Amino acid sequence: ERVKEVHPRACRCGPFGQPAVHLQDLPDAHAYEDREGASDNTTTLTVQMIKDHAFSRRSTSMVAASISSIAQSAADDSWWRQVEEIVVEHQRVRRIQNLEKLTSLRRASFVDNELTRLEGLDFCTALEELSVEDNRIMAIEGLSHCTGLKKLELGKNKISHLENLGALTSLTQLSVEDNEIESLAGLGELLCLMELYIGNNRLRRLREILVIRDLPKLIIVDLLGNPLCREEDYRLYTIYHLKKLKVLDGTGIEASEQSAARNKYAGRLSLETLESKVGHRHFESLRELDISGLRVRDAANCFQSPEFSGLQEINLDNNIVSDVQGFAHLPNLSVLRLGANRIGEGCRFDVNPYNSASPFAALQVLQLGQNSIASIERLGLSKLAALRSLFLQGNDITRIDGLEGLYSLQELVLDRNRIKYVDAGALDPVQNLRELRMEENGLRSLSNLGNLPHLQALHLGYNRISDTSEIERITGLKALLEITLMNNPVVRKQVYRAVLLGKLPMLRIIDGRDVTEEERDYVQSMYYANSAMMDGTAAPGLVLSGAYGAQSQSQQQQQQKVPVKMTAVNFEQLAGSAAGGGRSVGNSGGPMARGSGRAVGGIGGKTRQMQQQQ
Repeated sequence: ERVKEVHPRACRCGPFGQPAVHLQDLPDAHAYEDREGASDNTTTLTVQMIKDHAFSRRSTSMVAASISSIAQSAADDSWWRQVEEIVVEHQRVRRIQNLEKLTSLRRASFVDNELTRLEGLDFCTALEELSVEDNRIMAIEGLSHCTGLKKLELGKNKISHLENLGALTSLTQLSVEDNEIESLAGLGELLCLMELYIGNNRLRRLREILVIRDLPKLIIVDLLGNPLCREEDYRLYTIYHLKKLKVLDGTGIEASEQSAARNKYAGRLSLETLESKVGHRHFESLRELDISGLRVRDAANCFQSPEFSGLQEINLDNNIVSDVQGFAHLPNLSVLRLGANRIGEGCRFDVNPYNSASPFAALQVLQLGQNSIASIERLGLSKLAALRSLFLQGNDITRIDGLEGLYSLQELVLDRNRIKYVDAGALDPVQNLRELRMEENGLRSLSNLGNLPHLQALHLGYNRISDTSEIERITGLKALLEITLMNNPVVRKQVYRAVLLGKLPMLRIIDGRDVTEEERDYVQSMYYANSAMMDGTAAPGLVLSGAYGAQSQSQQQQQQKVPVKMTAVNFEQLAGSAAGGGRSVGNSGGPMARGSGRAVGGIGGKTRQMQQQQ
């Protein structure tokens, strides 16, 4: 027997929204709705229809009272204010209207009608539950005044976008099954949402789950019938990202599933996470990427796509990364920040699993501070030929080694480690070094730091260097312009700065303080005087008074050097005459310096006394 009549609502749709029965294959069938479409008397929501389907209490209650009987006995319109519920189902209503006076309406159901849009609800501000399932609605609209709505059922319509839901701040349950929805965008503002039913739609991408992951109260989600459910890791992925979820697709979530989800996805950087972080998926335009503080553990599989080839800087500070092989092949990566991660002895920079010609070929800045690194050599840095700055502060390094191959290195930071001594030749591979920092290490000697011809800044504060003689070990640093030795015992020496300037005359900054011309002149004068005493000559009348004072250059030029031959000298008479004036002492200083130790001591004491007096 041939099919004569088909009701389209009885035709169930397939998983992608296509009809299970094609009407063109049934030539003798007549559409049920087309045959009855000429009837107009049931397409308008009239006042009488409202009276017939309105209730003063919930319709399922045993004591529900029909408004129709109340309205018949009432002489005025007071019955409108008593309506709390209206149920108009299977009436082929095409438009919602005449509800302006239902200010107390709390529940409304218009299931299985012919509605094409949501309207007429602007005055129903007390509405808490609305069901318009099985209609022809194409867009979510007309609900901006229903701010108290808690339950919204929109299943079996033609909705393609979840929009205009921002005003529904009290919504706890949303049902939109059997529609044409392709994205969950628009649900992120429903902070009170507890139940979401969105099965049999067109959701294809797993990353759509990220849209609703921050909803704090979401405990029930149904996604069955969407293409994304066929993804291999769909369930674990959803469980991991929806932390408070209790039921997924009608099945309770077990503790073992939550554990498996954490093991698989915790700390794993994904393309979905990147898209959420940068706000788009056009990764080929990325030049800088900041993914610090995200608890990232594994990023190996995230940057394999050619679209990341333009990436120049990655900030992964404050994560839990323990391996860097996932970044080795990036051809333009010049800055890699991995501070406060877990880069230990098992991590190497000379291994490239993707067989590129050279790992980290363009890397110029590498930040590895606070990673509990104990050995530089075991990091395998020898292939980083382009590296210019290496930061290793705050680790457990005890030796400087493993710098071979770093020919371009200009900045090396080793603050807050455990380096007590620099081995001979340890810094020979980095002859182009411009700045070296080794503060807070417990360093006791400046040995083996003097063979860096291009070094301009040396920062060694907060160590244990105690003797000014150590400065002699770095006199080979002819290009040195700045040095920091603050908070070392040596800085308590009275002539500390003078010795530094005398040994390293090119210095411009000492301990963060500029070297003044007055200070430089004083040191030159002092060293000139000392040199004269050692040579047997002295500048008559030269007075070294004050911290950095000296006579003017014109005065020094007017004075003449007078050699004094050592013959019979009465030391007591000389000491007595010295009390009367400083010139005789100045004139006698040179030869007496070549005398006996006792004589030199006496003259030295008098010289200091005269300096203080002057």
